[in-house]
Amino acid sequence: MNRFVTYLASAAIMFAVPACAQEKGDESQNLPAPIASESASAPEPVARSSPEDFEELLDQYLAYNQRLENIAFRILSRNKDSCQETQRSIGMKPHTVFDYPSDLQMMARVYLDIETQTSVRIVAKDSPAELAGLEPGDRILQLGEYKIPDGEMGGELFEAVSAREYQHGLTHMIIERQGAEKTVELRPISICGYPAQLFYSDVANAHTNGGEIWVTSELVRATASDISLALVFSHELAHAVQRHIFETPSRELELEADRLSLIYLDRAGYDAQEAIRLWKLNPLNHKAEPSESHPSSDERLKVLLGSLALIAQARQ
Repeated sequence: MNRFVTYLASAAIMFAVPACAQEKGDESQNLPAPIASESASAPEPVARSSPEDFEELLDQYLAYNQRLENIAFRILSRNKDSCQETQRSIGMKPHTVFDYPSDLQMMARVYLDIETQTSVRIVAKDSPAELAGLEPGDRILQLGEYKIPDGEMGGELFEAVSAREYQHGLTHMIIERQGAEKTVELRPISICGYPAQLFYSDVANAHTNGGEIWVTSELVRATASDISLALVFSHELAHAVQRHIFETPSRELELEADRLSLIYLDRAGYDAQEAIRLWKLNPLNHKAEPSESHPSSDERLKVLLGSLALIAQARQ
């Protein structure tokens, strides 16, 4: 099952089981622990009763995921030279109806208009996929010389084929859109190999397990500015790149992630000075008391300003 289903499963499980039965099988318990940040478990979702609520959930999920992917792809693609782990990508995520839990597949068919054929779910802004003209909802019939079969095995085959085809500088994909077939040329690129994952929770949080960067739905919702969300993502990317997961959490590691986050942000074309201004205005950044693993907000601001000075100096 694709990792994005965790979002829907943890949020929409309310349609399948009563609230009192959710605790034992709650997938939020599998969420990796934060790196050098306060751990918070996702509370149980509030029970709802109508399909309209599920439709709203899907709309919310798609909007949040699109926004996160836009930001993540921009940062991951423009900082690849700083990452030990890289991967080839076109900035597109696929899905099939089989990616959803069986009790949600009917609603997914209705509200997401997906079937058994692998199709495009998310296209990141300014990615090779967007430049090639791919759109959410396109059915993927062929990648390179490999036909993608209809059915459950199609998604698995696409994953294997894409890992091979994306190694080329140029490949092609045959899609079906509104009943008509179309061939598009794709030019995969290398990006940092730490993909973003959206996780359903009403706790604003982000962390990494060293291989993926997890961002909660509440953080996406509560963070109005893309620059601010990009700074958080860059901070977690720094933890992943520096392999902080293998070290004891400390103030020094947090400050190193702060320093690198602004550099990653600047490389991606975001306004680093505006990021600091917004960071200072966010009360969440000044809430936690300093500890052995968490620096004070004054310490963090000093590091961010120092990083900003280095960025300005490098441009002279």
